[in-house]
Amino acid sequence: MDSIEVCGRQRKERQHGGFVRRSALISSGLGWLFARDAVRTVPQERSVLMPSAVRSALAILLGLAAGSVVNMSLILLGATVVPAPEGVDPMNADSIASAIGRFEAKHFVFPFLAHALGTLAGACVAILATPFHQPVVATVVGVCFLMGGIAASRSIPAPQAFLMADLGVAYLPMAALALWMMKKLGRLR
Repeated sequence: MDSIEVCGRQRKERQHGGFVRRSALISSGLGWLFARDAVRTVPQERSVLMPSAVRSALAILLGLAAGSVVNMSLILLGATVVPAPEGVDPMNADSIASAIGRFEAKHFVFPFLAHALGTLAGACVAILATPFHQPVVATVVGVCFLMGGIAASRSIPAPQAFLMADLGVAYLPMAALALWMMKKLGRLR
């Protein structure tokens, strides 16, 4: 441990979570009378490559990108496994909206899986990408996907049962499941 000079006395400093804790006198007002050897925390030199807020924001963006890739991959896979009704373009919202009456329950399985697994994958990637604020990062990813799901449900009509299951299960519960899985795997800090 290194020692530093504080108010003419030698004090020891110790590392604590990116900060240097120094025992020092409080010199404001009469505080020095009552807290003679109080501990204050001062920032350490800029040895951290990236602040936690920046790293968390980048983790969220990375999670959103990864979740979107999983989402779109499953949507495209679903269009080949369960073809849309004749004359419907599954990549065109207007085409889907005009022919929604011809869709069966099997046509909604892959969109639900895409939304749920996309959110799960995005939250897992975001959790793994940052050691800071992991529950918040996973929740933000889940909320962003939920907002996208709400926007999609307003523009593309679907049966109420699908919308309730999709909005109720595929987003925030999947972010919570990602947190639980990462905790069980020992990746949650």
